Amino acid sequence: MNNDLVTCLQASVLSGTLFGLTYASYVTYHISMGSLHYTETQGGLHYASYASMAKLWGLQGLRLANDVVIDFSSYAILMQQGPKQLVEFIASAELEVELSKLFAAIGKFGVNADAFQVFPSVPSTS
Repeated sequence: MNNDLVTCLQASVLSGTLFGLTYASYVTYHISMGSLHYTETQGGLHYASYASMAKLWGLQGLRLANDVVIDFSSYAILMQQGPKQLVEFIASAELEVELSKLFAAIGKFGVNADAFQVFPSVPSTS
């Protein structure tokens, strides 16, 4: 497994290395491929792979910050459709569940999403 691939696995089972579940007598970094042993033998003693990954994540963060990622208004519309199916399921199961707060929260999200969408967007640098 490549160290670049495990950046998304930091919160997974591999984080068990924090608790000393490896051969090492010291607490390792947050992933098994980020251990001192891995860095010394494969990852690069001068942490070049870590620096490169940090730069790539930084560039991706800047790109996402400057581009439209999601249209919140359409997301709110989809959120309104989901509970309708939930109501049908609850009715078919003959259950009594109070969903008024859920519908109110979705409605409030929709209002806020509409207000958010009217803000002028930042021009993209790409």
